[in-house]
Amino acid sequence: MDIEQLVDEILLELYRRLRMLPDTETEKKKELDISGRRVITEAYLQTIYSRDLVCIHIGKRCIITPLAADFIKDYGLQIHRI
Repeated sequence: MDIEQLVDEILLELYRRLRMLPDTETEKKKELDISGRRVITEAYLQTIYSRDLVCIHIGKRCIITPLAADFIKDYGLQIHRI
């Protein structure tokens, strides 16, 4: 086996292993399920907020206060009612 073949095999194996790693962008996206809460306030959102938070799951009958709605809009959060 010459050097070029060895390098090709190493690169091929490295490529295979890298494809198996999780996507870092997907990994950063965080969802939070707070469907048990009846009311979502801005103060509550401030306590649970983190930079990697993208989506919040809430109950169908959950009430979002106006200030909480502003917070959600300002920070670009997604709300999913479940």
